Amino acid sequence: MSKRSSRRDSFAADAGHELRTPLQSIRSNLDIARSSDASPDEQQLALDVATKQSERMNRLVDGLQSLARGEAGLVKSGTQVDLGDIADGAVYVTRTRHPDLSIDVDLPESGPTVTGDGDGLWRVVENLLENAARHGRPGGHITMQVTPLNGGAEILVDDDGPGIPPAERERVMRRFQRGPGATAAGSGLGLAIVEAEAHRHGGRLSLGTSKLGGLHARVSIQTP
Repeated sequence: MSKRSSRRDSFAADAGHELRTPLQSIRSNLDIARSSDASPDEQQLALDVATKQSERMNRLVDGLQSLARGEAGLVKSGTQVDLGDIADGAVYVTRTRHPDLSIDVDLPESGPTVTGDGDGLWRVVENLLENAARHGRPGGHITMQVTPLNGGAEILVDDDGPGIPPAERERVMRRFQRGPGATAAGSGLGLAIVEAEAHRHGGRLSLGTSKLGGLHARVSIQTP
C-alpha cells in the first residue's frame, strides 16, 4: 500500500469515527421525539439536542473539507494574495465572535503579498485566532503580527492562556487532537488545518511559549 493510500485510509477512518457519535445521538433523539410515550417536554428536548448535534456535524464536515484541501499537496499555481488584508478581515470576524477578548494587531500598511490560495490562507489566520480565542484565557488578550519574511511572510499569534506543554505540542497539530485540560468546544481540527495549509504553502507551523504566558503560534508562508 502506498503512503498516499495509507494516509487516505487513515483520514477516512478518523473522519468516520468522529462523525459516528453525533450521528448516533441525532438518531436516538429523533426516535425519542417520534415516540408516543415521550411527553411534549421530552420530545422538545430531544429535538433541541438533535439540532445541536446536527450543527456539530456541520462544523466537523467543514473542518474535514478544509483539512482535506490542506493535505492535497503544494499549491502548484496561485494568485497574489495580500496577507495583511486577510488578517484584518479575520480579526474583525474573531472580534465579532468573541467581543470580550482584547486583540492587538500589528500589520504593515500594505501587504505582505504572497502567491497562494486565498481561501487556504484565510483558514490559516482564522483558525489561529479561533484557537487562541477558545483556548486562551476567558476575556483575555491576543496579539497578532504579520510581517514579510525572505520573500514570503510569517504570521505570529500569541495568547495569555494556559498554553500547551512542550511535550504535547507536536501531538496537538494532528487531527482530532486537543490540548491537555482543554474544556472549550472544538473538534480538534483547528491546528491540524493550519499545519496542513502552511505545508501546502511551502511553510510550517511551530508552537512555543508566548511572552504573554500562553501559546505562541508561528506560521511561515513561502512564495514559490
